[in-house]
Amino acid sequence: MKKINSLMSGIAAFAMMILFSQCAGQPAPTTNNAPVQGATGLKIAYIDTDTLLAKYNFCIDMNEAMVKKSENVRLTLNQKAKELDKQQREFQNKIQNNAYLNQERAEQEYKRIAKLEQDLQELSN
Repeated sequence: MKKINSLMSGIAAFAMMILFSQCAGQPAPTTNNAPVQGATGLKIAYIDTDTLLAKYNFCIDMNEAMVKKSENVRLTLNQKAKELDKQQREFQNKIQNNAYLNQERAEQEYKRIAKLEQDLQELSN
């Protein structure tokens, strides 16, 4: 409700700016007793509120799509971070239990996990 009120206030302010800008730069009419033939200097501006509301709804829809996309990215990052944490804990357990047959294999696994961590860091930025 608050958004609609602020939208309508914005539309009214925009309409007033348009109306005043149409009259800006024109000298004030002098008063004389001659009858007016026609109001040719008066400009009327029409605002199609349906178009404004349709475009406003478009903006709302695009904002919702952007929020959904950012939420999906956040969930993906969290999922990858959990997976990385799990792999780091498994690696630590394997090191403590001497599960690797040689030092070279342990170093390869460490480099792989470090690369995953670096990729996740780059992805989050």
